[in-house]
Amino acid sequence: MAGVLTDEEGLEVLVAEECLELLAHAHLGRIAVTIGAVPAIFPVHYRLVEGQVVFRTGDGTNLHTAAANSVVAFEV
Repeated sequence: MAGVLTDEEGLEVLVAEECLELLAHAHLGRIAVTIGAVPAIFPVHYRLVEGQVVFRTGDGTNLHTAAANSVVAFEV
């Protein structure tokens, strides 16, 4: 059995294939953005489609407004 790859902080490093496999089996994630200088976290239902994380949000929702033209973080 191969050893677990870790970074200099001791955190496990996943290769892309492992990440995609994990993403394919979960369906609830979180999107993090900042509104002003305050972080905001939104739960989202997502799917993995052709290797891309996709989710939808309606026009005018807090998530849509906050994420428009912004850098966001995604977490499962």
